[in-house]
Amino acid sequence: MLIRFLSYQDWPTDVAFPSYCNGWLYAVRAENAPKLVKASRETPKLFIDDLYITGILKERLSLTQTEIGWTPWYNRLFRYL
Repeated sequence: MLIRFLSYQDWPTDVAFPSYCNGWLYAVRAENAPKLVKASRETPKLFIDDLYITGILKERLSLTQTEIGWTPWYNRLFRYL
């Protein structure tokens, strides 16, 4: 397993990370998906995709984030994975 740390070249600032969704599942409003794609073409890449998409790009576009938590449908999903 490859373990990679975030270097100063990757994040050349002392500013903390923006809030972001950490994990393998998140939902995006349909109207925001093309905005995220466009912003990704204009924003330097970062190998931590969660932080990049739901943190850096979200902040660049002034989008908001809503925590939905562990809802019943989410719990049912895990039974089949």
